[in-house]
Amino acid sequence: MPTILVTGSTGTFGSSTVQSLLGKPGVTVRAAVHTRLAEALPDSVERVHLDYDEPDSIRVAAQGADAVLLITPGGPGQPELAERALDALQAARVPHLVRFSVIGAERKDARLFQREHARTEQEIVASGIPYTFLRPNGHMLNFLDYYAPDPEGNIRLPWGKAGVSHIDARDVGDVAAHVLTTEGHDGKAYTLTGPEALTMG
Repeated sequence: MPTILVTGSTGTFGSSTVQSLLGKPGVTVRAAVHTRLAEALPDSVERVHLDYDEPDSIRVAAQGADAVLLITPGGPGQPELAERALDALQAARVPHLVRFSVIGAERKDARLFQREHARTEQEIVASGIPYTFLRPNGHMLNFLDYYAPDPEGNIRLPWGKAGVSHIDARDVGDVAAHVLTTEGHDGKAYTLTGPEALTMG
């Protein structure tokens, strides 16, 4: 019976991955959380404490896991948090590490946010831990959380006529759960998008 550790388990992608994993027979889902957020998880999930400022908590949480999904908090300092987590996961001898990165992280002309994820990808490769990178495009949920329509129902963004293949978090969670519980993904990177590019119009 495989045990899968999901970090960031109460966030957008983490929670969708947890839900997808719960639908797979014989999988033990271990969710890494801060104590105050543990109640947001289903009762069938094994909860473990994890704090990126306490590297030993990461090592303990990962001990005995068959695969780990690494999601670090966004914002300044994300590469440093990921580096700290990676050291702890090496110490725990994790057999397979799945990392949520970002679309375009492999590009030579990558933007700052992409470059930060590229740095983490490079450090994971150098660590020697068997890995898989998931690089999702923009999230459809952003149009509820961050780009919500104004009172007249309009979404106003400076994108012109550009089309973007936004992806639903549930689809991302399904892919992550599949990669975490099946073989054949070591050393691979998957770009995840929605089925078509949509304009603001």
